[in-house]
Amino acid sequence: MLRQKVGPIYGPLMIKGEKAFVHELCAIWTPEVYLDARNRFQNMKQAIKRSNKLVCSYCKERGAGLGCFNGSCGRTYHYLCAKQDTCLLVSSKFIAYCKDCRLKAPEEEQNEEVEEDLTVAHYFCSVCKSGLDENCIVICDNCDLAYHTNCHSPKIEDPDILKDANADWFCSACINSTE
Repeated sequence: MLRQKVGPIYGPLMIKGEKAFVHELCAIWTPEVYLDARNRFQNMKQAIKRSNKLVCSYCKERGAGLGCFNGSCGRTYHYLCAKQDTCLLVSSKFIAYCKDCRLKAPEEEQNEEVEEDLTVAHYFCSVCKSGLDENCIVICDNCDLAYHTNCHSPKIEDPDILKDANADWFCSACINSTE
């Protein structure tokens, strides 16, 4: 299956005495973040503070810095969640319209959508929320959640699971729910 990378992780940034990290694509698509003349991210701490208060409309987790550009609907997303929820992503402006507001976007923005088939599933680890190390991600054949082999509990030790794309694999939550 195709898996989407979200770029390098930046950090640690100290926010209220705690370490914070952010994926490159998440930072780029967050409205208040920009690159300065030396190609360094600016306003990251403010963006993280704001995003930590927001719940993703797709996965229901905190840290969703990308809001629907329509503004009146109030939906917010993580970058990959916006893609999975078939939002319109306008790459020239780094803005998004949720799936319900995408037809309200100006026609020129609708035609400029990120060139990618949004019907293809993109997976990121349901534990660490990263799409990095895609060769170490397995997808549960029951619930369709993805896990890095090191993030799943218990850790997945069998390397053959990663080699055989046709092999069935079930996460521990699905296995425990059938017992």
